[in-house]
Amino acid sequence: MTTKPEYADPADQANAEATADALWRANHMPEIYDQILDIARLSDVSLDLMLDICHAAEAAQTSPELVREMDRLEADVIEAVGYHRPDLAAHMRSNPVQALRCLGYACVRAVIDEAQRTLSAPPPAPDPDRFDAGCIY
Repeated sequence: MTTKPEYADPADQANAEATADALWRANHMPEIYDQILDIARLSDVSLDLMLDICHAAEAAQTSPELVREMDRLEADVIEAVGYHRPDLAAHMRSNPVQALRCLGYACVRAVIDEAQRTLSAPPPAPDPDRFDAGCIY
């Protein structure tokens, strides 16, 4: 028994396989985009900037808007990553729409991880040298 659907029309079959491949790549490449995210952040590209580029690309309604966001991706992120890892920059240049989607996903995961670390951190220890006006010394 197979769970893979079979289509009578070869074009539908090819389209379904391409869609499945794109979904697999989008879901199974977080390691690559985590590396890209780390390199970009170490190169002084802010997480806010990357999120803004990815969000604007997702919200783009016309081709010129999407092209503008892909140009921002190239100028701000891919150039910074390519300085340290040209192979990752070439990977992003090969499919910039996928790069925008996966980078956006990696950015959101990074924000969530950072928030969870912040919320789960213990409160800071009281400073024994701090003067407290409410205490009687």
